[in-house]
Parts: sequence; C-alpha cells; structure tokens
Amino acid sequence: MLIARPSLLLTGLTLLLACSLHNGALAADKKVSKKPAKATSSTSSQQQENVHFEQWKEVEVFISQMVNLHGFEEEKLRQLFSQVRHVESARQLMKPAPPGKPKNWKVYRSRFVEPYRIAAGVQFWNQYAEALD
Repeated sequence: MLIARPSLLLTGLTLLLACSLHNGALAADKKVSKKPAKATSSTSSQQQENVHFEQWKEVEVFISQMVNLHGFEEEKLRQLFSQVRHVESARQLMKPAPPGKPKNWKVYRSRFVEPYRIAAGVQFWNQYAEALD
C-alpha cells in the first residue's frame, strides 16, 4: 500500500520541503528587492532542478520510518522521491512575508473566505475525517 493515510503523505511532503529549504537556508538571508519581478518566459519561471532527493540521508531515514511504522512499500517510496524536483519558485512562495504593516483581514477575507472554499473544506474534512482524527 503506497498511501496508508493522507496525513502521512502530507507529513512526507512537509519533510521534503524542509529538506529542500535546509539547502537554501543561507540564500534566504539575502536582502529581498522591493522592485517588481521582471516578466520571464513560462519555461524559465518554472525551472526545476534535479536534486536527487532519494539519495539524501534525511529522506532515507524518512523512507525507513514510513516502511517500518506505517507499512509503506520501500521501492514505491524510492521511486516517488526519485521523481521529486526542486522548484525554486515554490520555495520562494513558502517564505514568510517580510515584516511590515499587519495584513488587512477584510482584504484577505474578500479573497479567500468564500462559500465555495468553505464547501470544499467541509467536503475534504468529511472525506478524510478518519485520518484527521
């Protein structure tokens, strides 16, 4: 069984993200420019780097834990991690916002707290209730 519970997959992906952020921690200290980003072609904005996550010690430990504790198939996990790519733009999007003035709740709410998003959240909750408990 490749995916025993959705929460375990989420944990694995979180670990993967943490591992990729570990390598770029020093680069994150660079000052962020306030200038808007220049427009680039879609291929350059989606550049991917082949990092070979399946060879990382942290990933090896994670795979062992998933096999031993949760019954995942080792070969399938190795295959999955061999296909993972580092996408710099995704890492940049995960960074916290720079310190500044507080966010406006009304603006956030108008963009994200919408009936269809709430309905989708309820549907997700109901579908995965057992895993979320």
